Amino acid sequence: MSRPDAREEAPPIEVLESPLHGLGVFATARIARGRRIVEYRGERISHAEADRRYDHKEPGDNHT
Repeated sequence: MSRPDAREEAPPIEVLESPLHGLGVFATARIARGRRIVEYRGERISHAEADRRYDHKEPGDNHT
C-alpha cells in the first residue's frame, strides 16, 4: 500500500476484532464519499481461480 502523502491526513480507520470474520477494518469517524481509504495492490483473480487455489479449505471458511 502506498504511504499517504505527508500533506494527506491518515484515514480514520482501525483494525479490530470483527464479530463475523476475525479481523476487520472499521471507520472511527464519518468518511467523505469518494475519499481514498486504502489502495489494494495485490493480484486480482476471479472467483473460479480463488476456488481452485483454495479448494483445500474447510467448508464455510470464507476468509478472503
